[in-house]
Amino acid sequence: MNSLKGDIIKLIKTGFFHIFTSQVINKILLFSTVLILVRIVSKTDYGIYSYSNNIVSMFLLLNGLGAVSGLLQFGSENRKNPDKLLAYSQFARKVGIMASLFISLLISLYAIFIDTNIEGVTTLLLLMSFLPLTQYLYSYIEIGFRIRLQNKLFSMLSILNSVLVLIFTLIGATLFGITGVVVCQYIGFFLSILFAMFIANRKGHLKNTTLKLTYKEKKQFVKLSFISSLSNAISQMLYLIDVLIIGIIIQSTLVIASYKTATVIPFAILFIPMAIITYIYPYFASHNNDREWIRSNYLKLIKGLILLNGIISIGMYIGAPWIIGFLFGDEYMSAVEPFRVLAIGYFIAATFRIPSGNVLVTLRRVSFNFYNALISGIFNVILNVLLISKFGSIGAAYSTVGVYIISSLISTIYLYKILYKDKKILPEI
Repeated sequence: MNSLKGDIIKLIKTGFFHIFTSQVINKILLFSTVLILVRIVSKTDYGIYSYSNNIVSMFLLLNGLGAVSGLLQFGSENRKNPDKLLAYSQFARKVGIMASLFISLLISLYAIFIDTNIEGVTTLLLLMSFLPLTQYLYSYIEIGFRIRLQNKLFSMLSILNSVLVLIFTLIGATLFGITGVVVCQYIGFFLSILFAMFIANRKGHLKNTTLKLTYKEKKQFVKLSFISSLSNAISQMLYLIDVLIIGIIIQSTLVIASYKTATVIPFAILFIPMAIITYIYPYFASHNNDREWIRSNYLKLIKGLILLNGIISIGMYIGAPWIIGFLFGDEYMSAVEPFRVLAIGYFIAATFRIPSGNVLVTLRRVSFNFYNALISGIFNVILNVLLISKFGSIGAAYSTVGVYIISSLISTIYLYKILYKDKKILPEI
């Protein structure tokens, strides 16, 4: 009991509950933005905005070519070496800004040369084309607080950004429609960046250093960043491809709407394990050559997640009819069975897939994660086609859970091998 009490006190002091609370608040604010926005703009305008935003979101999967991920990893490893940390920070800023500008250019070219056949999308895409740079700059400044374990400041800035973007999104929508949404979102991000820069500068995060990274260090940084970016992009496609294949095979908007409803909560609450990863990542990265520390704390993590996620999954499974009926209405009761399948999938992803994959990144096994994501992505497409054809929309849920199981087994077995079998825990990238 004393040990548990001590662990809770430590979590409070080190800002875990600040991070978790901020993630919850951000999810609520994001959900509120959508609920309010659909009531301010017309259905047609919201469709144009959603379609344009979806296209930009695809490009944003590779934003900065993963430079923020690289900075989190190498910055955490060098947290006790301020000059080396600043050197990595300067390099990440340069690489990330150049990559974000390139992605902005790609969005502009897509808007100009690809005919979407939907009036208004081209203009909106051009307006959105600088979102990659804006979002990268904010993420770059924010990540400095995570690296230095200043979790309370990180959480405060995260909530502030969500609040500002929400306020200016709604102001823009009310005054100028969907073009106002995009323009005023820039204002929200700009104010967030200015405030974050002010705090970061006072903490010494943005100081320059004369220390230069070696060619080898730059190469390692770029490789880890780029491969992590590709792996994340492929993994995120897992949450997008099922609806696309349902549309191709079944071609029913009612079935798509029902299945999409079933995915909302199981996918959304994945923020819970991600909030925990947000907190623990710098600790694991800074101890990534200490086998005993990684092994001991990973086991503690998994035991805690089994208990937490088990309770959540059982609650979703049993309460599925009430949850679907209360939140979405009786017309969506056909979503209950896919929802139950995805509730089981949540337990697998939140307990094994997400933790093992992120711990492998802290151990610099980014190439392995990429191959795992690629294999999982291929299986995802194959299983979706086969199972949707045979079982209908619930086949998409079966496919998602199947991919969770495959990727979890691959990453967990490999992590076990590293922690218990390999002689060298931290190889060169």
